[in-house]
Amino acid sequence: MEALAAGRSLQAAVEAVLDDGLDPASRAAIRDMAYATCRQLGLARELARLVNSRAPAPPVAALQWVALVQLVEPLRAEGIIVDQAVEAARLGAGGATVAGFLNATLRRFLRERESLLATARRKDEARWNFPRWWIAQLRADQPKAWRSILTLGNALPPMSLRVNLHRGGVDDYLAMLGHAGRGARRVGPQALVLDEPCAVDALPGWRDGWVTVQDAGAQLAAPLLDPQPGDRVLDACAAPGGKTTHLLELADCRVTALDVGEARLRPVRENLARLGLGQPGGAGHPATVVAGDARRPGGWWDGETFDRILVDAPCTASGIVRRHPDIRWL
Repeated sequence: MEALAAGRSLQAAVEAVLDDGLDPASRAAIRDMAYATCRQLGLARELARLVNSRAPAPPVAALQWVALVQLVEPLRAEGIIVDQAVEAARLGAGGATVAGFLNATLRRFLRERESLLATARRKDEARWNFPRWWIAQLRADQPKAWRSILTLGNALPPMSLRVNLHRGGVDDYLAMLGHAGRGARRVGPQALVLDEPCAVDALPGWRDGWVTVQDAGAQLAAPLLDPQPGDRVLDACAAPGGKTTHLLELADCRVTALDVGEARLRPVRENLARLGLGQPGGAGHPATVVAGDARRPGGWWDGETFDRILVDAPCTASGIVRRHPDIRWL
């Protein structure tokens, strides 16, 4: 949360603190707490303002936000949540003085929970958990639907998968999920929606390239392009590689995956390798992964025309806010 307050993306901040030695359950719990705090950050900040007599240092404020969100609708005993937050403060956020401050403010919240929540939610940012400017803009643009849009933006997103037909059929993968104790329903030619989201490492066949995590709506783009064998296809905004790999699953085409920098292209290369697509020496045409700006082709284009071009242009990303709850605060 401290990194988010400094303008860093939530995914990058979480991955930076996850120790490779942590067991999968602990890693999942850390992610869950971070994302839950992002979804209720407006409320957490206002509650903190109400219970604090002074502004704490950024690391303490971040820890307090996490603890307050956990206490609003506790999934564990409240005392355990407070004790663990206090211990975290004692060990890493400032010692005994900070631990005492956190203990006092969290226990005040527990004593005055209902009145504090009612007071906090009088503020739009705390009620809706979106920045005031976002709420105002949406209210102006969608005067009848803005409340339902904000409510949906705070809902937990479904986890959709795309089955790699180079590995097997959708029914084959549904059977694999069943053997692993997981349920899903089919919603498209290659698309499944899991009954319960899970860590990707818990998905059967993940490391072997059976599936990609991709929203069902995003899975419509590559088929609309209708790539044919041998086509030269440009994916002009390729990161993180979902559409690039989908194109190669649909046809043995010659794909150029373009994005603005090597850091953005790293997951494209990783996804191609994991799925076994577009690899030098493998079956089919190898993919070309290149850093460059589609608006300035002189720096990367070889002059040979493309048969098809897919442009998933960068935008405000407001439509994916429930999957990436940090973007509202960045």
